[in-house]
Amino acid sequence: MKKALVTLVILGVFATAASAAQPVSHAASGTISDPVGDLRLGSTITFNTTNDNLKGWQYPMVVVACYQDLDGDGLVTLPAQYEGAPDLAYATLDYPASTFLLGGGWSPWLENGGPATCIAKLYAYGSKAGAEQITLLAQTATFEAAG
Repeated sequence: MKKALVTLVILGVFATAASAAQPVSHAASGTISDPVGDLRLGSTITFNTTNDNLKGWQYPMVVVACYQDLDGDGLVTLPAQYEGAPDLAYATLDYPASTFLLGGGWSPWLENGGPATCIAKLYAYGSKAGAEQITLLAQTATFEAAG
């Protein structure tokens, strides 16, 4: 009985060690803070970001996109899945540690002035086996920027 118990304990240790040695796949994840800075056209803003579990071929990037009623329908339309939309007045893509100039060097927002509704998104970009992959990691709530 004692020998059987010792054998079961040893088998249990090996089973636990074997299951612990299994590679665990974790999905890439991240966070992005609300913007830090003066929220108005022509001002600069930054974000605090984190990213975890990026693959060796992935790198983090931040998109800042601002929208106005450019198509004259009385609505400011923010797309759910991509940055392009009829009301896209400004967009830029840069590394997370960058300083973002609202309105950029030229944009419909800079040309028209006025307030805009903005959002920032943290993505993981990369290319694997010749195919570009872009994964949304996190996004801010929308924020209003004065014109």
